[in-house]
Amino acid sequence: MRALGDAWADRVSVTTAKSGPSMLVRPDGHVVGTTDPAPAEQALRTWLGTPALHI
Repeated sequence: MRALGDAWADRVSVTTAKSGPSMLVRPDGHVVGTTDPAPAEQALRTWLGTPALHI
């Protein structure tokens, strides 16, 4: 998930938790919790557009 966050670093803040699943959380509280990065990548592309970095 960090690589996804890095690709959108100009628009996303990444925080590392000590335990639990990886999650993508929008400021309005909408959550994509997943261990598979594909749904999170699709959500980032939908919400934020093209990444700044190629992933």
